Amino acid sequence: MSIKFIVEGSPVGKERPRKGRGQHFYTPEKTRRFESSVAMAFLKVARRRLDPPAISVHVRCFFKNRAHPDPDNVLKAVLDALTGMAYPHDRYVGSSVTCEYDATRPRIDVEVS
Repeated sequence: MSIKFIVEGSPVGKERPRKGRGQHFYTPEKTRRFESSVAMAFLKVARRRLDPPAISVHVRCFFKNRAHPDPDNVLKAVLDALTGMAYPHDRYVGSSVTCEYDATRPRIDVEVS
């Protein structure tokens, strides 16, 4: 079984954790918003956690121009967003990422199988 979904908007790469007050680390807001939008797009299609868990994730990025985040960081953000819903941990999943540039409609197409 394969689940396909689209996340509209410019792809966002996973940002490094930041150190806040009291020496605690936090995920930057831009990354949290993007991961949340990936998770919501997945749940609209899947409606629940996958059982058995997914073993493959393919991400296809459509960038508006050549000034874009590293595709590997985009893939990492997508994998982290799906952890716990599509699979227990992303270390169990094979993944790939492809890119297209100068797209008129920036987005991410995701296939989970």
